[in-house]
Amino acid sequence: MTASYKKIDYRLRPAKHAERLIIAEIGGRLRFFDIHSYRYVGLGSPYFADFKLMHRALGISSMLNIEAMERDRERFNWNMPYATIDMRYGTTDTILPALDWTMPSIVWLDYDDQLSQPKLLDIDLLVRRAAPGSLLLFSVNAEPPAPPGQRRNASGDEASRSDFVEALRAMVGKDRVDPSLKHEDLQGWSAGRVYRRIMTAVIEATLAAANAVITQAERRRRWRQILNIEYKDGARMLTLGGVLYEESQEGAYLAGAFEKLSFFRDDATAYRIEVPRLTLKEMAHLERSVMHSPDEVHELPWLTPKERRQYLQLYRYLPNFVPAEI
Repeated sequence: MTASYKKIDYRLRPAKHAERLIIAEIGGRLRFFDIHSYRYVGLGSPYFADFKLMHRALGISSMLNIEAMERDRERFNWNMPYATIDMRYGTTDTILPALDWTMPSIVWLDYDDQLSQPKLLDIDLLVRRAAPGSLLLFSVNAEPPAPPGQRRNASGDEASRSDFVEALRAMVGKDRVDPSLKHEDLQGWSAGRVYRRIMTAVIEATLAAANAVITQAERRRRWRQILNIEYKDGARMLTLGGVLYEESQEGAYLAGAFEKLSFFRDDATAYRIEVPRLTLKEMAHLERSVMHSPDEVHELPWLTPKERRQYLQLYRYLPNFVPAEI
């Protein structure tokens, strides 16, 4: 298997860049504990882009990177930007159960492939074991289902030769698939909505089982979804994110005022990151209009109203330069 980071430079994907900054902004609003007491757990690839951001934007020093491509250990160790990163080599299903989960964490399982039973088990484990006050994020490829081992291009053309519903059953297990689901329910972006439903069902079932044995009401756990992001730098991608906390911490959750963020989503309605292709000069001109509603901006008539609106909604999270790294 070829590592995805050898095919894609994750630093150069504008929607992915925006997603990282969105997640960092959410991290900065966590009010459960001092953010410097948090640990970041991620899947960094040799670029470690999210690790650098979590340290620079939030000041998090305790970090742990899970890497399945153990044969590239020397490259990963050489590229590791901070000595405080704990490198763990292996798959998430072997590394996550062995970790100490007493520390509040920001965990981003940024998978580059499709939803599967092992990923759902990862979600179940984190909901059961992550410390209250943790931010949990799960990203998966949101293209239509392809049976395990089947090659599929970004548009899902090859997968369409088989029945999407049967492919999904093979991916996540028959018991997790709604019997009323139809082939057409898994085409285009609709597939991502189905994946989110399956992940959310696992979270809710895990919480219900955990809370059933907790006698103190204030110790019972809650899951509050904050993010439901869709984007397409190449393949369609979905990120589901939220905070896990105890009932006694409701005030700390409310203090974060997450609902005031433009990208806040606590239901099935996704926030779609669509990045218009603009020149640096066009970007700078539009940014002078940020105090206006996008519908009130009439400059640059060659841009459509949708392009102007997309940029002004996202400009704080988009790269407008080509970074140079040492």
